[in-house]
Amino acid sequence: MMPLLVAKVMEKKISVSSLIRKTSEKPALLLGIRKSGFDIGDRADFAIYPKIPVRITADALHSKCGWTPFENLNATFPVIVVMNGSIVFRDGEYIEGSPQWFPGHGYRKPG
Repeated sequence: MMPLLVAKVMEKKISVSSLIRKTSEKPALLLGIRKSGFDIGDRADFAIYPKIPVRITADALHSKCGWTPFENLNATFPVIVVMNGSIVFRDGEYIEGSPQWFPGHGYRKPG
């Protein structure tokens, strides 16, 4: 989802603030967990993306099925992913991180 949405940010179809609000801030609020961000007390979870999207092809994905419903769509894949302040992905390589449980109240249906 994120590579597709970040490509839409690059194409100026959606704003960065809207993307962050809808994929990070609002889900954290709904689940009752601390939000990620750059303020004191926030979780240091973020990704760094290149400025140029790539076109998705089934050959380039890590899937054995040989096809994708996203064929020929633009996507921007992260080059670095940071979780809880530690790099866990860089230049196509996963780095062992320290998974963490975030206590919250879970999703509660409105009303």
